Amino acid sequence: TVPETAATRTQLTHTLLLLVTRARSHSEEKESKQQRRHRRHVRGEAGPLLMEFTELYKLTSPALCEWSPDGQALATTLGARLVVRDAALQITHLFNCVDKILLLQWSPDSCFVLCVVGGSGDAPSQHDVVNTSFVQVWSLNDAQWTCNIREGAAGLAHACWAPDSRHVLTFCEFGLKLTVWSLINRSKTCIKFPKFSTSAQGLDFTKDGTYMAMAVRRQLHDYIRLYNCTAWQMVKEFRVCTQDLRDVKFSPDDSVICVWGSSLEYTVGIYSLDGRELAQVSPYKEALGVKCAQWSPQGSYLAVGGYDQKIRLITENTWECAEVAHPLVVQSDPTVIYQEAGLPCDTQRYNVITSPFTVDTTKPNLDQHNPKLGVGCLAWSPVAPQLLFSVNDNMPNTLWIWDVEQASLTAVLSHKNPIKDVAWSTAAGSEGAALALCTGSDTLYFWSPGGCSCVKLPHDEGTSFHGQRVLWNPARSDLLLLADKERFCCCFRGGDSGAGDV
Repeated sequence: TVPETAATRTQLTHTLLLLVTRARSHSEEKESKQQRRHRRHVRGEAGPLLMEFTELYKLTSPALCEWSPDGQALATTLGARLVVRDAALQITHLFNCVDKILLLQWSPDSCFVLCVVGGSGDAPSQHDVVNTSFVQVWSLNDAQWTCNIREGAAGLAHACWAPDSRHVLTFCEFGLKLTVWSLINRSKTCIKFPKFSTSAQGLDFTKDGTYMAMAVRRQLHDYIRLYNCTAWQMVKEFRVCTQDLRDVKFSPDDSVICVWGSSLEYTVGIYSLDGRELAQVSPYKEALGVKCAQWSPQGSYLAVGGYDQKIRLITENTWECAEVAHPLVVQSDPTVIYQEAGLPCDTQRYNVITSPFTVDTTKPNLDQHNPKLGVGCLAWSPVAPQLLFSVNDNMPNTLWIWDVEQASLTAVLSHKNPIKDVAWSTAAGSEGAALALCTGSDTLYFWSPGGCSCVKLPHDEGTSFHGQRVLWNPARSDLLLLADKERFCCCFRGGDSGAGDV
């Protein structure tokens, strides 16, 4: 037995401290390598909540990252490279395109990824007047299978999937034609003169994929053509009420078709599939008109946002129209008003306002095209069909949440910066509906019927992460994708794979 002395006790203390330090360092290194997650506590009406963030990954653009429809995979781009990851962000597939990826889109069955490639950024010569963009399709089930689709001299303007995931639609420049390409037998079908060619605007499919509705312009009038998606033959054509049609949408039960006009007219038309006009809504003339429209998930309402800063709700049974406005002064009863409050250090939270609240506004420039005025964004909750959010463009810092069944304004969320993106959770959590939003700052915001919360986003090598886009996983209520201009990460709510909802 060694007699205990002061020197011995000091040596033992140093040894224990060294062992503890090494164990702690090893534990932190192990966690860093295995989990790669940054943790933040959220403060809000719902109380503290543990948030977990993955490490930051590079990407080309926030628009070029998409969850697969089944929620099992994530596709992102990095220049000419398509990167496919699983839900844990482990790379499962790498595909090298021949040029920079301009657009990506998952097939509805999550088996294929479509990429529009081209536009490498090289300055074209004065003789190079042909659009050289084309389509590349990749298969997740067979890495050796490839598909290239070229429009030739006509030039490719846009491409998208048909609902059966075995046909690709390509649009030529100048609206010359729409071509349907089969991935099964390599056949193609040409449909002449769609009204729109640079996007899938003016085109919609029934939920079962049986019919396609396409807008055409003929003899200075707008028409809707219905095509059978088996033989791609036209089965019906009828004229609609708009002077300059902007878009067309089937109702969720595929029983009627809605069309609405451009920003220069406020005209909404409802038609049966045989072409009969069921309703026409035109509340005013000679002023800027419709800005956006969306059916509720069950098809009970059609919400239409206008440049007059009002939402008009058209009911399915009677096609009657009710309107709600975005008031400049909001009363705190029965509406719950949340205002972002900046705090020192690494904390953000909302304050609940109990007195009448004046909403911040901006003065739009009415001389410019598409002025920042009116309801520019609205969306229904897939989980709670009675809830609707809206963003009024000349009140860009404020989010409005409505309960249509109760005919009331449920909540108002006011922020320091203009809202960049808002998204409803597509899967039900413990509190039902939930939404997330970002404002281009280093803070992420959540709302649910239980309250609001804020969380600071992770930093990487001294650079802040500023959210530009939010995208929920379609199959999980706790997994959220965040993207800024050149990076992305995933956020896990509640620290588990189940609930933990705000």
